[in-house]
Amino acid sequence: MSAICSVPRPTRRGSVFLFLFAAMGAVVLPIANASSIPADNPLVRVEGRSVTTARHGVRLGYPGVALHLTVHGPNLAFRTDASAEEVDFDVMLDGVLQQRVRLPRGEAETVLFSGASDTDHRVEIVHCTESSNGYCEVATFTTAGAFLPPTPAPGRRLLLIGDSFTCGAATECRPGLPINPSKARRENCHLSYGWLLARRLDAQVHIIGYAGRGLMRDWQGLKEPRSAPEFYEFTLADDSTTPWAHHSYEPDIIGVCLGNDFDSGVPDEQDYVQTYVEFVRKLRRDAPRARIFLLLSPVVKDEPGTVPRRTVLRSYQEAVVRHLGDPGVRIVDIGTYPGVPGDWHPDGTAHEAVANILEPLFRHALE
Repeated sequence: MSAICSVPRPTRRGSVFLFLFAAMGAVVLPIANASSIPADNPLVRVEGRSVTTARHGVRLGYPGVALHLTVHGPNLAFRTDASAEEVDFDVMLDGVLQQRVRLPRGEAETVLFSGASDTDHRVEIVHCTESSNGYCEVATFTTAGAFLPPTPAPGRRLLLIGDSFTCGAATECRPGLPINPSKARRENCHLSYGWLLARRLDAQVHIIGYAGRGLMRDWQGLKEPRSAPEFYEFTLADDSTTPWAHHSYEPDIIGVCLGNDFDSGVPDEQDYVQTYVEFVRKLRRDAPRARIFLLLSPVVKDEPGTVPRRTVLRSYQEAVVRHLGDPGVRIVDIGTYPGVPGDWHPDGTAHEAVANILEPLFRHALE
């Protein structure tokens, strides 16, 4: 396929012109009798947290949010409004990756696929990047064909809460391959352990994560930025005016993987344990039947000559479990993994290893 270039959409005599960027320059493809639907139409199934906007679009920020459609026709485009220039999506057509698109800042029309057979196609568009990279409103979808009901949502539901590891930082990196100098290009939540588990278990997944944020402070030791128990309450992590309706998505399994509190030193045990206990109680309030897994962060390690941070984190989590006395809460050690060169985040193979550890545990919990 040619590389995609996002540009404003001109219209004339009822036709929509979609732009592709080819080696010889811009190519205009007229789509006669094009049909469009707003993103909040029931023919678009949104998986993940989003806010409906005044113009009937959906606004999203968390990584891993997906939009599912079924299209009968050869092409599809969407109109978006991105707050920054590092908002990326994976485009899947009938289960096969077509491309990763980067949206320009502001309003634009982007071709998601073209030249496909004139039949029914399952389309999945997954937000790759984090809230800190920018928010996005998906306004409309346009095709020369017809929109059909989307595939039904799986009955199983996962919820993963964490920091940059859970968001999928460095998942695009692989051993022996060049490291992309762009941090945003290295990350892809669609390749994270959470999404891997969702595909393997035929489950929905919500990923509520924010890079650098911990349970009660960020990686620098600052308490001012919202920590996990706070942004967990919002549909958009940085917008307190968007409370999330927890009743709309009750997970069967919750995984919590937080380690940034230990980046600037070992936090106070009493404060940490109390905060963790209160957070798990909040999760239990919203998901009374869920199995809750406290994951031992893969980037918190015991290192020679320093306080054994991983051992301390494990002891704190054990205190949390003892204090709760909840048989549905357990600790899982998902291992430690090296970061990629120039980036301390573990790569995509580490996420596959974590998914391999968690899959049998999650599968048993879903029985």
